[in-house]
Amino acid sequence: MACKLQYLIVSLVLITAGTARSQISCHDDIQPIFNANCIVCHGGNSGVTLSSYESVMNSVWVQYNMNIVVAGEPDQSPIVDKIGPNPTYGQRMPEGGPFLDDDEINLIRQYAACQMSVTLPSIEIRLSLIQNRSRKIPL
Repeated sequence: MACKLQYLIVSLVLITAGTARSQISCHDDIQPIFNANCIVCHGGNSGVTLSSYESVMNSVWVQYNMNIVVAGEPDQSPIVDKIGPNPTYGQRMPEGGPFLDDDEINLIRQYAACQMSVTLPSIEIRLSLIQNRSRKIPL
């Protein structure tokens, strides 16, 4: 019975790990969009900076008085508002166009929706936790 339970838990961990890998990656999916369309103006060290994951997640849009990505809240994220057709403040980005296409906008929107403040541990750590839990602890 314990062996079947351990197999089930390991299977669920592997399925979860596969799901996590299929999520949108800032480096692979989002950064190329920013590199091609945004960092000419937003690649520096001040203001809105889109040159890396850290800079994107820590940038504050002064007009909105908040971070440009609100984790898990794409409709509240200024980055999503500014690349859409009718931003709340100022002009649509990239300023003067060409603007991002619908697929690029949806990818950035999904990315903002998927951001979480908690990062899951690696599969190796999760497997070791499972193995440790299955050991009997003497009283």
